[in-house]
Amino acid sequence: MALVTAEQIRKAAANGTCVHCGIRPATRIKRCTKCYEYHRKAESNYKKTRKERQQELKLEVFQAYGGPWCACCGVANMEFLSLDHIKGGGNQHRKKVGSRLYFYLKRDGFPEGYRVLCMNCNFAIGKFGYCPHKGGV
Repeated sequence: MALVTAEQIRKAAANGTCVHCGIRPATRIKRCTKCYEYHRKAESNYKKTRKERQQELKLEVFQAYGGPWCACCGVANMEFLSLDHIKGGGNQHRKKVGSRLYFYLKRDGFPEGYRVLCMNCNFAIGKFGYCPHKGGV
């Protein structure tokens, strides 16, 4: 929604309409119910820090890919978890999308080909082709 000027607020108040969409609210308030809910949600999200919003997004992505725990060893500390490209190619994909992987996955509807692994399992699979938790070569 666009910013509202003081002139628009005065006109809306004189007409008894919502300052954002022009609909006449049911009561003598400045916003209709739809605009009120939109701004209430936006303001509550704005009060969160960038780090809090990133953690919420990370948890949402992990939930979409099986839950916030390692698919190999079961570690459930969020600080240790990462996403693994099941068929490899993570380095090239990271160069393409940058640091916004979670955002792109959510935007694209959580496509297949990813899983949640702890850093140790993810590193071992990338380096050795297998995870020591699952046995040797």
